[in-house]
Amino acid sequence: MQSRQFVLIAILSLTRFSYACDIPVCNVAEKIEELRNVTQDARVQFYTELLNQYKTNRNTLVLENLIDFSLEAYKLSIELDSAEAWIPQRAANLLNRSLTFALTQGPIQVSKYSTWYANFISDSAPAFRFQVLLYWNEQLKNDSALLPNDLRQLISFMGEARSISEFQHDENYVMNLAQSTATQAGLQLLRISPQMEGVYQVEVKCAAIDINHCPKLDKFSIVLGDRWRLIQAAFIDETLIVPVFEFTDVHLIDEKTVEGQTGPLDTPFIPASFYIEFDQTTKSFSGFIRTPRTLEKIEIRGSLIVSPINLMNQPRPTDFITPDKIEGAYTGNIARPPGAAERAPQFPPVELMIVRYDENSFKATLRDGRTHEMLFDFPAGYYFRNIGLITLYGADPNGLVKLTFAYRLVAGVPTWIGLVHSLRTGQYYFLNLNAKL
Repeated sequence: MQSRQFVLIAILSLTRFSYACDIPVCNVAEKIEELRNVTQDARVQFYTELLNQYKTNRNTLVLENLIDFSLEAYKLSIELDSAEAWIPQRAANLLNRSLTFALTQGPIQVSKYSTWYANFISDSAPAFRFQVLLYWNEQLKNDSALLPNDLRQLISFMGEARSISEFQHDENYVMNLAQSTATQAGLQLLRISPQMEGVYQVEVKCAAIDINHCPKLDKFSIVLGDRWRLIQAAFIDETLIVPVFEFTDVHLIDEKTVEGQTGPLDTPFIPASFYIEFDQTTKSFSGFIRTPRTLEKIEIRGSLIVSPINLMNQPRPTDFITPDKIEGAYTGNIARPPGAAERAPQFPPVELMIVRYDENSFKATLRDGRTHEMLFDFPAGYYFRNIGLITLYGADPNGLVKLTFAYRLVAGVPTWIGLVHSLRTGQYYFLNLNAKL
């Protein structure tokens, strides 16, 4: 009986200050000292009270306080209660739940979130980290859920999370989800501002490589895809039918940096990896390619030839078209750029038939405007109403083809102008469409 009374008195002593402020533990250091001088039962009871009282609380100040406290409480119980593993685990449960709640609500603060992400405790820590990553990955399924600055913060946080999970020896699927989420966030950001996308003239430097093994590269082609196509890139020798190097799963490190490598089943492509940093001011890039065919890094530089960002910068009408008005048939023409390679095909007048399937899901077919013969099918398409931009993704025997067109003012008249870009050939065409029929 006396023991129970002592526990009750200890608990009352531990909680008597909880009403003096708006957070669970007003002074963490003092509370830890109090817990050091009470029984195991009293410590367990206090942890349990916090777990129960704040089990659904998502107030940021409360969660931050619980994180600070439970980190110290866990250390204390490891010191005093290690013979009873379930007692430190009770503090770990409070910490892990508080971290999960705090990390699954915005706005993201990269430094703070990264520290929290590294603080999960116990054998279940990788599972909690995976749960956090999965939450943010799910948020990206709604294209309008996150604003541009949110996406930038998410990309940075995912980069830190990937490094932390690698350091903590998490399973590969955890790191892969962090990278996939960063890439998808980057795609959402770049789809409304496609700074790096386009075709580049390439210079190759093989200072330490046998000239006979130095690859001939003329162009670099990079396409920003959707959730399924991700980012794809190719290094091209214009005298060849297929790219010298092709990468179908390029990773976005940040808004100006990408890297990629060929996969184990990517044949007959040459095995290789690459790393590139873009300079948006000079519209250029620098980086390197690594391949077992040379062992030494191949230094590369590039200068932009064409990009859909040029469309974005054209004058805009006052009002953009609503999604329900996009469906229909459009007529127009596809023009080869000056100096196009001789093997680049010429196109007749065209018809673009667009059908809407969902709120922001479209499919399209490009036909010969005279014979109505099918030229390209585009099984996926998206309309970004706030910027008046449509992207369509298709494929032909030469690989991924992307059609980007924007509603812009041409000579003061609202007009659809666009760019057709073939990933594997680096060929591009200019598109002009009249109002739909």
